[in-house]
Amino acid sequence: MAMILDAGRFDRAQRSLMRTATYRAGKYVESRIRIQIKKAPYTPNASLTTAIKGSTKPLVDHADIWKAITTSRVDPNTVFVGVLNTALGPDGKRLVNITAVIHDGFAIPVTKKMRGLFHVLWLATTGKMDPAQLTGRAAEIYSRLNGRAVIQRLKPSTTTIVIPKRPFIRDVFEDQAVRAAVMKYWEDAYDRAVRARP
Repeated sequence: MAMILDAGRFDRAQRSLMRTATYRAGKYVESRIRIQIKKAPYTPNASLTTAIKGSTKPLVDHADIWKAITTSRVDPNTVFVGVLNTALGPDGKRLVNITAVIHDGFAIPVTKKMRGLFHVLWLATTGKMDPAQLTGRAAEIYSRLNGRAVIQRLKPSTTTIVIPKRPFIRDVFEDQAVRAAVMKYWEDAYDRAVRARP
């Protein structure tokens, strides 16, 4: 009786199983990110955002971020899980990554133009101005309000608008239960490769 030991065969089986396990682990993490968006107790939306969306729930509007969460292979043993920023402006430069702004938070300096925008919205939503006179961004925001709210003018003391951080991806990656689940995918794949060896 003889037994042929083929290390290469084991290595091939291990590579194949680990590649599959890594992708499955990525899809698992992707699903956990979606759960995090739905359930996390992040700072509720500000009044203007709530008025526009009709909801205090952050991160869920037209499901743009929800749909943009993806898992894609980087190489046989690595996957990317998150939101790609591939949007380019008319000049070919990458646009602001709105997901990063929402995820990490951001402080927006109040400009004269921004203050004016809030002022005309206040005039229109309080009946002091005919909404038909609104143009551009003011008209767009007013149409989204759908009569749900009165927009307040910015106080002279308001010099910054803060978007609070809502780290829905980082929170998942730092969750020890998620890390343990990912490790289990890899451990199970390795065990299957060992059991499949000649």
